[in-house]
Amino acid sequence: IHLRQEIFARESEMKDPGSNKEVIKPRLLNLYFWLIDYYISSKEKSSSISEVMLKMKILDPEIHNLYRFGNL
Repeated sequence: IHLRQEIFARESEMKDPGSNKEVIKPRLLNLYFWLIDYYISSKEKSSSISEVMLKMKILDPEIHNLYRFGNL
């Protein structure tokens, strides 16, 4: 789906030393939330959601914990 392509593009940008991570990081987190919502609504297997949650945890542990424990 288009969403996964955009996530891949933003993840690649995050690896680029010359990129503006302050702009890319919030967009990437937002895309992760969209993907999780998509997986939940399509009753995707839980391992797919866990994979996205792990990426979120690596990118921003604080946001991950807020989301995981329902404080976001």
